[in-house]
Amino acid sequence: MNVSDALRKEFMAADGSLTALQAAWKKPDAAKLPDNVKKMADDLKKSMDDLRPLFVNRGFGGEQNVSPEERRAELARPEPDFVLPALSNRVQQMMGQLENFAAAPSETQLHQIALIQGAIGDAGKKMDALRAEVMKFNDAMNAAKVPFVPVP
Repeated sequence: MNVSDALRKEFMAADGSLTALQAAWKKPDAAKLPDNVKKMADDLKKSMDDLRPLFVNRGFGGEQNVSPEERRAELARPEPDFVLPALSNRVQQMMGQLENFAAAPSETQLHQIALIQGAIGDAGKKMDALRAEVMKFNDAMNAAKVPFVPVP
């Protein structure tokens, strides 16, 4: 498994946990939460939404663990001018290009490898920041005596 795949799995696990947690809070028998915890959850979800294009392709077939409401909201957003494919897709595409070519990598391919390596490094830093945000959220959840999200 490559690094980009590991980062994607960590992201998806944290996102799925937060989505399930927020859905559980909407149930009638759910415990009442302090407003600061709900706000932190919303802020955390926004941070995850900002990271989503790194790990999940936009549109159908990308995410499997989203609610119908989240799917509609995602598809209702205007299409940006250009969005890079998810990081793991870019890695797989480059690996396929290199495996199917008999000569040494071209300058363009070496440049693309360097770009992908930089993107993986940046994604790792962003996941570290997300881990810190999740830990702060979990501390607030612990103080409110409610279940929390596993740290990616």
